[in-house]
Amino acid sequence: PIPSSLPWPVSDERPFRAQIRAQIPRGDWIWPAIWMLPLDNQYGSWPASGEIDIMESRGNSHYDAEGVDVVSSTLHWGPNFFENRFELTHGAKTN
Repeated sequence: PIPSSLPWPVSDERPFRAQIRAQIPRGDWIWPAIWMLPLDNQYGSWPASGEIDIMESRGNSHYDAEGVDVVSSTLHWGPNFFENRFELTHGAKTN
């Protein structure tokens, strides 16, 4: 098992396909996630250049607001931190 890893940099701007197979760990105070961030902040600092949260969860089984039973995915975008429009592109699934 790999508890954390850095992805390989993709320098091409061509579309690509990634296949991910992972188990979501359980435990207090962990936040398992798979993210995609740009190599260069071409449009400005976060979130202007974007962030794709492919999968996020919480490790706590007794956490009332989205524990291990909830998996979410989000696009972070907007001109600056205070105008991050993620709520328009956020989805969650409850098991």
